[in-house]
Amino acid sequence: MVVSLSGPGKTARLATGEDGAFRFDRLPPGKYQIAVAKDGYSSTGGPASVDVHAGGCAYASEGLAVDRKIAGKVTGADGWPAGNIQVEIVPFRPTPSNQLPFPVAETLTAADGTYELRHLLRGEYYLGIHLAHTPSKEMPYARYFYPGTEDPSAAAIAIVEQGPGTKTYSFSIPAPQKERRVEGFVYWPDGRPAENIEIELEDLRWPWQTSTILASTDAKGHFEISAFDRTAYRVHAITMARTASEAFSAEPLPLGPASDFDKPVRLVLTCRGHSAAELSGKGLERWRAGLGF
Repeated sequence: MVVSLSGPGKTARLATGEDGAFRFDRLPPGKYQIAVAKDGYSSTGGPASVDVHAGGCAYASEGLAVDRKIAGKVTGADGWPAGNIQVEIVPFRPTPSNQLPFPVAETLTAADGTYELRHLLRGEYYLGIHLAHTPSKEMPYARYFYPGTEDPSAAAIAIVEQGPGTKTYSFSIPAPQKERRVEGFVYWPDGRPAENIEIELEDLRWPWQTSTILASTDAKGHFEISAFDRTAYRVHAITMARTASEAFSAEPLPLGPASDFDKPVRLVLTCRGHSAAELSGKGLERWRAGLGF
């Protein structure tokens, strides 16, 4: 591989030894930039910067990775380039038994919709946007797979080969979802309003992520949360308790595209236990078996 040096009044290049070591001698004091290049490889960081002092020396190291890339362009539902969209890849089949379906590489599209994922490991991947999280204010999109589907069974697999190279995958995405206000009331079985009840929202695709308390009920049992209009959820209402077995829950209430968001929802605490705690871990087995999300 070739190492380039540039600094105060001096530039130089040399080839490393078999062990990757390199050395530049008789340098004037000052700050130097070190860059490493090798065919089929790219740097895992920017050029290294070192300070060389009079009568002293400085040490620099640089990492290289096989130049495997996935690149392409994302367009919106209107046909225009989709900028600032997070593109991700997730392993098609997990390797470790405890591996979670989270992105192994991600990047934001440029203003012209283009993206590039670099330094990838060889393998087969799902490619798309928002592949591991429910819609949010920052990314109000549903999980969406290349070449253009919400259904993982219809997704195409992006393949990263052993050697260097760039695979190009361009795709379009649907319109962003709209955030909607959800209002509701929680009651005890005898009809009394239930105060200080934790409200959690479960995206049906990610049951193990149901752990964020979005709201607590007031003295009238009232709460307000936000949801996205084209996502299927279940609303959980759970009492505060030291352990899950000591809690009381309402039967989780479906909420989705066909729901009337203008009508308050009603939940009754009729179940013993924590309705959301039992969900952690569900859904992972199918993915680990290579059957998709």
